[in-house]
Amino acid sequence: MDMLQIVIRPSIERFRITSPRYSITWPTPPETPIFHKGSLLYGFDLAAKPARERREIFIVEGYLDVIAMAGAGFENTTAPLGTAVSEEQLRLLWRHADEPYVCLDGDAAGLAAAMRMIRRALPIMAGGQTLRFIVLPSGEDPHSLLRASGRDALEQLAVNLVPAANLGS
Repeated sequence: MDMLQIVIRPSIERFRITSPRYSITWPTPPETPIFHKGSLLYGFDLAAKPARERREIFIVEGYLDVIAMAGAGFENTTAPLGTAVSEEQLRLLWRHADEPYVCLDGDAAGLAAAMRMIRRALPIMAGGQTLRFIVLPSGEDPHSLLRASGRDALEQLAVNLVPAANLGS
Protein backbone atom coordinates (compact mmCIF):
# COMPACT_ATOMS: atom_id res chain seq x y z
CA MET A 1 0.00 0.00 0.00
CA ASP A 2 1.46 3.37 -0.95
CA MET A 3 1.23 6.63 1.02
CA LEU A 4 -1.73 7.98 -0.97
CA GLN A 5 -3.77 4.86 -0.21
CA ILE A 6 -3.02 5.30 3.49
CA VAL A 7 -4.24 8.91 3.36
CA ILE A 8 -7.26 8.45 1.07
CA ARG A 9 -8.59 4.94 1.68
CA PRO A 10 -9.87 5.40 5.28
CA SER A 11 -12.35 8.02 4.04
CA ILE A 12 -13.53 5.72 1.25
CA GLU A 13 -14.04 2.79 3.63
CA ARG A 14 -15.98 4.97 6.09
CA PHE A 15 -18.21 6.13 3.23
CA ARG A 16 -18.94 2.56 2.12
CA ILE A 17 -19.93 1.53 5.64
CA THR A 18 -22.08 4.53 6.56
CA SER A 19 -24.05 4.99 3.33
CA PRO A 20 -25.42 1.64 2.17
CA ARG A 21 -28.43 3.27 0.49
CA TYR A 22 -26.31 5.74 -1.51
CA SER A 23 -28.19 8.72 -0.10
CA ILE A 24 -25.28 10.77 1.20
CA THR A 25 -23.33 13.24 -0.89
CA TRP A 26 -19.66 12.70 -0.13
CA PRO A 27 -17.57 15.88 -0.30
CA THR A 28 -14.23 15.65 -2.07
CA PRO A 29 -11.40 16.64 0.26
CA PRO A 30 -9.61 19.92 -0.50
CA GLU A 31 -6.30 20.08 -2.37
CA THR A 32 -3.26 19.65 -0.14
CA PRO A 33 0.48 19.31 -0.76
CA ILE A 34 0.06 15.50 -1.09
CA PHE A 35 -3.51 15.32 -2.45
CA HIS A 36 -4.00 16.60 -6.01
CA LYS A 37 -7.45 15.84 -7.41
CA GLY A 38 -6.28 16.16 -11.01
CA SER A 39 -3.64 13.46 -10.65
CA LEU A 40 -5.67 10.81 -8.80
CA LEU A 41 -8.66 8.66 -9.70
CA TYR A 42 -11.14 7.34 -7.14
CA GLY A 43 -10.84 3.59 -6.72
CA PHE A 44 -7.90 3.35 -9.08
CA ASP A 45 -5.86 1.34 -6.60
CA LEU A 46 -8.53 -1.38 -6.79
CA ALA A 47 -9.26 -1.00 -10.53
CA ALA A 48 -5.67 -1.07 -11.81
CA LYS A 49 -5.01 -4.81 -11.56
CA PRO A 50 -8.23 -5.96 -13.28
CA ALA A 51 -7.78 -3.19 -15.86
CA ARG A 52 -4.26 -4.40 -16.69
CA GLU A 53 -5.42 -8.02 -16.87
CA ARG A 54 -8.36 -7.23 -19.17
CA ARG A 55 -6.70 -4.30 -21.02
CA GLU A 56 -10.00 -2.55 -20.37
CA ILE A 57 -10.95 0.25 -17.97
CA PHE A 58 -14.12 2.23 -17.30
CA ILE A 59 -14.32 5.81 -16.09
CA VAL A 60 -17.57 7.08 -14.59
CA GLU A 61 -18.57 10.38 -12.98
CA GLY A 62 -19.07 9.57 -9.33
CA TYR A 63 -18.01 7.53 -6.34
CA LEU A 64 -21.35 5.73 -6.12
CA ASP A 65 -21.08 4.77 -9.77
CA VAL A 66 -17.66 3.19 -9.11
CA ILE A 67 -19.05 1.23 -6.16
CA ALA A 68 -22.09 0.05 -8.17
CA MET A 69 -19.95 -0.90 -11.17
CA ALA A 70 -17.55 -2.90 -9.01
CA GLY A 71 -20.51 -4.60 -7.32
CA ALA A 72 -21.81 -5.62 -10.75
CA GLY A 73 -18.47 -7.17 -11.71
CA PHE A 74 -16.84 -4.18 -13.41
CA GLU A 75 -13.98 -3.99 -10.90
CA ASN A 76 -11.93 -2.12 -13.49
CA THR A 77 -13.84 1.13 -12.90
CA THR A 78 -12.60 4.45 -11.60
CA ALA A 79 -13.76 8.08 -11.42
CA PRO A 80 -12.28 11.57 -11.12
CA LEU A 81 -12.34 13.16 -7.70
CA GLY A 82 -15.13 15.67 -8.16
CA THR A 83 -13.42 17.49 -11.02
CA ALA A 84 -13.26 17.31 -14.80
CA VAL A 85 -10.92 14.59 -16.07
CA SER A 86 -7.40 15.98 -16.45
CA GLU A 87 -4.72 15.19 -19.00
CA GLU A 88 -2.78 13.39 -16.28
CA GLN A 89 -5.79 11.19 -15.47
CA LEU A 90 -6.31 10.40 -19.17
CA ARG A 91 -2.67 9.32 -19.48
CA LEU A 92 -3.12 7.10 -16.44
CA LEU A 93 -6.16 5.46 -18.05
CA TRP A 94 -4.30 4.94 -21.34
CA ARG A 95 -1.43 3.22 -19.50
CA HIS A 96 -3.94 0.48 -18.65
CA ALA A 97 -6.04 0.38 -21.82
CA ASP A 98 -5.70 2.05 -25.22
CA GLU A 99 -9.48 2.55 -25.48
CA PRO A 100 -11.01 3.32 -22.06
CA TYR A 101 -14.78 3.15 -21.75
CA VAL A 102 -16.31 6.49 -20.74
CA CYS A 103 -19.66 5.98 -19.04
CA LEU A 104 -21.03 9.33 -17.91
CA ASP A 105 -24.48 10.29 -16.69
CA GLY A 106 -27.27 10.43 -19.25
CA ASP A 107 -28.04 14.11 -18.74
CA ALA A 108 -26.86 17.50 -19.99
CA ALA A 109 -24.07 17.61 -17.39
CA GLY A 110 -22.83 14.17 -18.50
CA LEU A 111 -22.79 15.26 -22.14
CA ALA A 112 -20.95 18.47 -21.23
CA ALA A 113 -18.39 16.41 -19.26
CA ALA A 114 -17.92 14.11 -22.28
CA MET A 115 -17.31 17.08 -24.57
CA ARG A 116 -14.75 18.56 -22.12
CA MET A 117 -13.03 15.17 -21.96
CA ILE A 118 -12.82 14.97 -25.76
CA ARG A 119 -11.35 18.48 -25.99
CA ARG A 120 -8.80 17.60 -23.33
CA ALA A 121 -7.94 14.21 -24.86
CA LEU A 122 -7.46 15.11 -28.52
CA PRO A 123 -4.19 17.07 -28.13
CA ILE A 124 -2.53 14.34 -26.05
CA MET A 125 -3.84 11.19 -27.75
CA ALA A 126 -1.14 8.94 -29.20
CA GLY A 127 -1.55 6.51 -32.08
CA GLY A 128 -3.90 3.67 -31.21
CA GLN A 129 -5.48 5.56 -28.31
CA THR A 130 -9.10 6.65 -28.21
CA LEU A 131 -12.07 6.93 -25.85
CA ARG A 132 -15.15 4.71 -26.17
CA PHE A 133 -18.36 6.43 -25.06
CA ILE A 134 -21.22 4.49 -23.52
CA VAL A 135 -24.30 6.72 -23.74
CA LEU A 136 -26.78 6.05 -20.96
CA PRO A 137 -30.52 6.67 -21.27
CA SER A 138 -31.68 10.15 -20.30
CA GLY A 139 -31.71 10.64 -16.54
CA GLU A 140 -29.72 7.48 -15.80
CA ASP A 141 -26.26 7.10 -14.31
CA PRO A 142 -24.32 3.83 -14.05
CA HIS A 143 -25.53 3.27 -10.49
CA SER A 144 -29.22 3.75 -11.29
CA LEU A 145 -29.02 1.75 -14.53
CA LEU A 146 -27.36 -1.20 -12.80
CA ARG A 147 -29.84 -1.07 -9.93
CA ALA A 148 -32.86 -0.96 -12.25
CA SER A 149 -31.73 -3.14 -15.15
CA GLY A 150 -28.60 -5.05 -14.11
CA ARG A 151 -25.25 -5.78 -15.63
CA ASP A 152 -26.68 -6.99 -18.95
CA ALA A 153 -28.17 -3.56 -19.69
CA LEU A 154 -24.79 -1.87 -19.31
CA GLU A 155 -23.04 -4.57 -21.34
CA GLN A 156 -25.57 -4.06 -24.15
CA LEU A 157 -24.89 -0.31 -24.17
CA ALA A 158 -21.15 -1.04 -24.27
CA VAL A 159 -21.70 -3.04 -27.47
CA ASN A 160 -23.49 -0.06 -29.05
CA LEU A 161 -20.78 2.55 -28.49
CA VAL A 162 -21.22 6.09 -29.75
CA PRO A 163 -18.32 7.69 -31.65
CA ALA A 164 -17.14 10.95 -30.12
CA ALA A 165 -18.12 12.80 -33.32
CA ASN A 166 -21.76 11.72 -32.79
CA LEU A 167 -22.10 12.72 -29.14
CA GLY A 168 -24.88 15.20 -28.63
CA SER A 169 -26.56 14.45 -31.95
